[in-house]
Amino acid sequence: MCQGSVYRAHVSECATKRGFLFATRLNKMKRLSCHGCEDCFGYDFKEDVENGCGILGLEKVVDKKLYRIEMCNLSRDYETGVVDDWDLQIVEFK
Repeated sequence: MCQGSVYRAHVSECATKRGFLFATRLNKMKRLSCHGCEDCFGYDFKEDVENGCGILGLEKVVDKKLYRIEMCNLSRDYETGVVDDWDLQIVEFK
């Protein structure tokens, strides 16, 4: 069974001169992540996020826990059946 890409969350909060900073960083865990099977092909969602696709549930992330990013809300082209749009969600890795 493919486990996809696994990430460790790092949540930080601090005060700045202009206000407050809340940051969530996801570091990829290379040893726990899939290196490319026929189910996921080692797909990394970094390019999707860089192109403006947000991650649902990111505000509920807990510091130092492991998470996976999955596709959800798949939209398919009605003629070909090919997936042409999706959202990303973060789920806890178990």
